[in-house]
Amino acid sequence: MATKLVIAKGPVQWPAACAMCGVREDLVGAEVKIDRITSIRPGLTGDLSIGSQVTRLNYPVCRKHARGLRLATLLIQDGGGIGMLRTASYLFGPLTILMLLASAKRAIFGSHAANGAEMPLAFALMFAVFLAMFVAVLLAYPRVPLRLSGKVGETLTLVFRNRDFAAAFARLNPGKVRNQA
Repeated sequence: MATKLVIAKGPVQWPAACAMCGVREDLVGAEVKIDRITSIRPGLTGDLSIGSQVTRLNYPVCRKHARGLRLATLLIQDGGGIGMLRTASYLFGPLTILMLLASAKRAIFGSHAANGAEMPLAFALMFAVFLAMFVAVLLAYPRVPLRLSGKVGETLTLVFRNRDFAAAFARLNPGKVRNQA
């Protein structure tokens, strides 16, 4: 079960341990960020100007858990186009599974006369990409030890996978932790 902490923005201290497993040797830095669009303004030449704020935190992980962490964090982070792609994968990934089951049914029992047309290859490839991203996102969530799940005013909401690491973080930053969600 994950632990949520709401903290005040600003510098924080991290426990000298891996955020995933708690090991204290051979640590490297990992980054988590949250990107929020703050404004969209039309320009004089017809273009759009988009303002955003990016909040980054660097936390320790061991080398074992650092492998593949950057990609996993990218797949589940909020903001930017990756969120839209992830939402599309949530919609089209399971749909692709249903389409594969229908294709297997058609192969086993034969096609129905009213629905005997095959899917165009371009659609099949598009759905295969969404299925691959859906599976990748599902596999990414357990690999990420710390997520920034919210940013409201001067507070950040952190979600820790490791309860002991979250407790150690709260002990090191007593003035920063506003409440435990």
